[in-house]
Amino acid sequence: MRLHHCQLRIALLGLALLRLSAAQAAIIPADRVTTWNPGLNAVGGIPNVTALHATIDAATYGNGTSDATAVINTAITGAGAKAAQTGVRQVVYLPAGTYRITAPILLNRSNVVLRGAGMSLTKIVLYSPNEEPAIRMGWFWPDGGKVPDPCINVVGSVPKGATTLTVADASGIQVGDVLQLDQADDPSYVFFGFGDTGGTYYKRGGYSQGGKLNWPPSPGGLWRSMGQQIEVAAKSGNVLTVSTPTHMAFDAAFQPQVFPTASGEWGTHHIGLEDLYINGGGSGNVQALNLAYGWIRNVESDGNPATGPGMAGASIALDQCFRCEIRGCYVHHARQIVYGGGAYGIDLRSQTSDCLVEDNIAVWLDKPIVLVASGGGNVVGYNYVDQAIIDTNHDRHFQESGVDGGHNAFPHFELIEGNWAPNIGGDTTHGNTGWLTFFRNYAPGRNSDHLTDSNVAAVMASAYSRCYNVVGNVLLQPGLPTFQGPGHLPVYEYAWNGSAEIGNVFSAAVYKIGTSGDGRDDGTALREILRHGNFDYVTNSVIWDAGNPDHALPNSLYLTAKPAFFGSAPWPWVTPESPSNPLPGVLPAKARYEAMMRAAPAPYFTTQPPMNLRAIAGTTAIVTVAAIGTPPPTYRWQATVNSGQDGWFDLTNNATYSGVGTATLSIANVNTGLGSLWFRCIATSSAGATGSHCAALLVTTVAPNTYTAWRATNFPGAAFSDDAVSAPLADPDGSGVTNLQRYGFNLAARGAVAAPYTLGTTTSGNQSYLTFSFNRRATAPDLGYVVEGSTDLMAWSTLTTVAPGSPAHVTAQDSVALGAATRRFLRVRVMIVP
Repeated sequence: MRLHHCQLRIALLGLALLRLSAAQAAIIPADRVTTWNPGLNAVGGIPNVTALHATIDAATYGNGTSDATAVINTAITGAGAKAAQTGVRQVVYLPAGTYRITAPILLNRSNVVLRGAGMSLTKIVLYSPNEEPAIRMGWFWPDGGKVPDPCINVVGSVPKGATTLTVADASGIQVGDVLQLDQADDPSYVFFGFGDTGGTYYKRGGYSQGGKLNWPPSPGGLWRSMGQQIEVAAKSGNVLTVSTPTHMAFDAAFQPQVFPTASGEWGTHHIGLEDLYINGGGSGNVQALNLAYGWIRNVESDGNPATGPGMAGASIALDQCFRCEIRGCYVHHARQIVYGGGAYGIDLRSQTSDCLVEDNIAVWLDKPIVLVASGGGNVVGYNYVDQAIIDTNHDRHFQESGVDGGHNAFPHFELIEGNWAPNIGGDTTHGNTGWLTFFRNYAPGRNSDHLTDSNVAAVMASAYSRCYNVVGNVLLQPGLPTFQGPGHLPVYEYAWNGSAEIGNVFSAAVYKIGTSGDGRDDGTALREILRHGNFDYVTNSVIWDAGNPDHALPNSLYLTAKPAFFGSAPWPWVTPESPSNPLPGVLPAKARYEAMMRAAPAPYFTTQPPMNLRAIAGTTAIVTVAAIGTPPPTYRWQATVNSGQDGWFDLTNNATYSGVGTATLSIANVNTGLGSLWFRCIATSSAGATGSHCAALLVTTVAPNTYTAWRATNFPGAAFSDDAVSAPLADPDGSGVTNLQRYGFNLAARGAVAAPYTLGTTTSGNQSYLTFSFNRRATAPDLGYVVEGSTDLMAWSTLTTVAPGSPAHVTAQDSVALGAATRRFLRVRVMIVP
């Protein structure tokens, strides 16, 4: 049995079927949804744990200087032993104070809660040079090697919605165990992206990229994108009954298997983290692994380098977790807001299943909420998400994903409901996603600070997205400006139907479908998306799917009643079915965030330093920032030798540094000895302090005829260190010609220039061919050139590769004869080579 596209085949004998309310079944077809009963809802919510095992001495260990690592970890171990002995869950309490740690807190004993006095009172700060989280929840695989191979084959196929399955040998499986059920990738719906092997992250398979979580090996090294966590509720011989239905079908043709995660010697359950603040994680602030029925509640995960060492990685991450909950948390900032996993917020990954992310705030991050190879049944509900920025240093205008339903193959059957986020959807950077439902969200299309003007859209279904359900949302916002000049007003959709573009890629759009940063699909995303009952501010109307006569939107797809955290506020707060008042309520998480900002309007940096502060030895490096606030802030420059892990020190004016108390820092006569330093600026007012991003000083000795030398000559002073002006791909005067192209073809550094190439024809045998000629910078040892050809501007083949050196004039001949193709395009790529 296989699941192809949106068709579902279910074997009925002895198997439980998907349970849906009548409203859900009608508003969205049953084969496109699953049962959403996430987190601890199934067991009455987060338990109230009152037994106090230990109180950490705040006077000794909460003074911000003593190392509190060992005393906290010892208390957790003791609490776990007492809980196992008495059957009563235990609390380790941290009174108000700042607890300095130098290695991760190991919250790895079942039935233990680590609780503080409040997120503004109890602070845990990690100072470590290692890439490790501040807090590890759950039991991590043994260090130094992969787990033993406990994988057990599943007998036959398992339909979607099943609550029983048969395994080859259940003798080692106990009732209460949590297992991972997965299968090898089915190419009928799993797509690894456009030639990007990064699609293997956070899943079983070969170990070229995916082994850092010490997975048990996959037969034949086949990658296993599709899987979920299951809990054994009963066992009869080799037949297992599980507590949650399977969210997708598992096909015998793709070798389904199970192996233990939150069970046995490494599994943990009912672990809580509550009422405190965390900063300093080098691999996220909190990571949970192999955890069932755990929770993170009322925790501030701060990555801001102004308030501590900062954070890099995913701020709060759940790996191979089951029925866990993240609630009421405030997740924000990173050491550097950059793409590539360095500044994520809340991250559900590694087949994590049936978890709940609800009523949180996630702001000022690359991907504030993201799902990566998650396992279905998860709900992202009623969170406030804003300021999703791909890279504040190099691409401040490109808007990132706010709630990203999929960043790596193959998140499936996840629900995103009731959120306020600049945009919703999924990308195809590392593989596709399928069967995601977006219900009663408000997606205005743009970050609230209005600085971003690229990639502006409310819903993004990237290439090869399968069966997205976009139902009952309010999309875009009135009055969005024209970003790209006349004729580029907001549009209803920009889509790719497999052969042609629909809409305008340069315009803000309600929907962007079927494209990604790496290419386009074959029309799959547009063909399979369900859009039903959404109100948008381009048409100013609610648009229903013509094939579905049911227009009765349920209040929720996972809640049976109004949630308590809404209090007296209206719910549902998003009502597209009432176009005269589509947003009647206020999201509590957003109101909470705005109240915090009003209470403490700390300074805000409008100009950040570059990530890399480049300087030539012997010259003066200049870096400038700007911050606003009421009252106007003062400035203080600091430096560190390792991005803040061992602390920052204030600079003083001397022969090397000047302007240390201003917005502009000058570093005179730079030398390689200064090249290990990082710099940042602290803006301070009576309302608080805010730190800028960090700038690493890169000192070079100029070699002749290099891009660095060309850059120094044409962009002196502060412009040399400003990547927005002088980086290779920058185009400071907006002429459409990058600095690298100007350098590579020996063109003027500014202003309009003539095309540096010519097209011609030549005859070879009885055929005529296009030729492509250009003059190159033959004396530059750092330049390479590649001439390429294409018939469709999408797939390009290499015609000629020109290594650094001579000749100065290059003529490349096309490999396709004139007339052999309807269209033919030639181009040259110039690149910096080592």
